[in-house]
Amino acid sequence: MPTSSNKQMMKKKAGKIGKLFGAANMVFRVIPDTVEIVGQITDKAAPIVDKHLERQHQYKQSLVTIPNLLDVDVQQASEYLEGLGLEVMTILAKPQKKYAKAHIGEVVAMMPRSGRVQPGSLVKLYYVDDVVIEASKKEIPLPDVTGSLISEAQELLEHLGYQVEIFPIKPRPQYANVTVNQVISMSPNPHLSWAPIKKGQIIKLFYLDMASKEASCHLQKAKQAKKATNTQVIKQNVDKIRQMLPIRKR
Repeated sequence: MPTSSNKQMMKKKAGKIGKLFGAANMVFRVIPDTVEIVGQITDKAAPIVDKHLERQHQYKQSLVTIPNLLDVDVQQASEYLEGLGLEVMTILAKPQKKYAKAHIGEVVAMMPRSGRVQPGSLVKLYYVDDVVIEASKKEIPLPDVTGSLISEAQELLEHLGYQVEIFPIKPRPQYANVTVNQVISMSPNPHLSWAPIKKGQIIKLFYLDMASKEASCHLQKAKQAKKATNTQVIKQNVDKIRQMLPIRKR
């Protein structure tokens, strides 16, 4: 027969098992409720999402497609865009070298470019007339005057309509063999400038004056002396190492 202590242990185990089953039962009760709540939230959110997607679709459908109208007559392009429900502004373009071969009244640029915009948006059309075309033919690109004498370079650039500022360049060893008053560099550099360099713009010229020439010669001599000294030191160190090494018998 089970003793009183055994009976108490059995009661405790039975109590623990009962609690576990009770907790599990509560979990299984909560799961259906949670699923039901999530389903209700999803059902309520679905119309909102559908409405948002519908608005996006309607917005995209309302956009107007602008074609590329470059090289088209400005009057025809303007009438076409106005027929699409857009506002149009025609602007006479400024002379540029690339417009030299354009035709009178031709669209040479537009903003925004081809794409989709809202109805009523403003589109700017830039066109050329005979005056702009003739002026574009006379546009001369900024020449590279490096290597020229500073006086000749300054005279040429000022004749082309540029403003010129001159500056002595800082001494460097590589300038020791350069002719005095020679242009070493210029800013902006005509080979590196993406934007067109317009007349009236300031061009900076950096040239080698006599003081920079003399200083460059001193720097070159110092560099050569240092190189010779380093070579001599290296040779002496190599000789010392050879003396320290044992002589190999052939």
